[in-house]
Amino acid sequence: MSAVAIFLLCAGAAALGAATERRIRAALDPSSRARRVAERLRTTARADARDGDLVRVVGRVELQGEPLSAPLTNRLCVHHEVGVERTLQGGGVRRLAVERRSSAFVISDATGRALVDLTGAIVQVVLDHRWAAAELDPETRFTFEQLLFSHGIADARSLGDQLRYVEGALELQELITVVGVARVEAAATAHAYREGHPRVRLEAPTGGALFVSDDLHYA
Repeated sequence: MSAVAIFLLCAGAAALGAATERRIRAALDPSSRARRVAERLRTTARADARDGDLVRVVGRVELQGEPLSAPLTNRLCVHHEVGVERTLQGGGVRRLAVERRSSAFVISDATGRALVDLTGAIVQVVLDHRWAAAELDPETRFTFEQLLFSHGIADARSLGDQLRYVEGALELQELITVVGVARVEAAATAHAYREGHPRVRLEAPTGGALFVSDDLHYA
């Protein structure tokens, strides 16, 4: 066998090995697993959610308490994620740091409402705002340099134009998907529900996590 043929065989094996490794990582990643489960479920109207059922509810974000404010855009939301990324040679991107904050909220469809507590949830939010380092004011850049420093990256300033900043949020009235176990209880005087109607909350399944996405309903 020629040296060229041996090289091509080795390159092919390496490519197959890398592809297999990516598939294994995706299979083991909790976020990927949760999304695959969500994709297999049919959407359930909130009124049809029975106690103990694993359901996929699609609806609008409504407040349960005080809203959060996304750090970079100041938009009102119930969850936000900000990250710092480094652009690599060849066009790749490496995530250096990420920070998330969430609060409980209500998801509402045409048939009713359900409480959602994001504690420990897997939230896949579209990072729909991006800035280069030079586009941010010095105070905001300093805040992100502190975030990088907390992640063990002390030379943030030396990275300069290689850095970019991203933000995503679950905004008020945004259409989202929530996958979790429905729990139904009598509603006594909950202001978020009409008196006499069942109070429903969506929670994590046993051994799993509540899954929330703001793009799954487009898939």
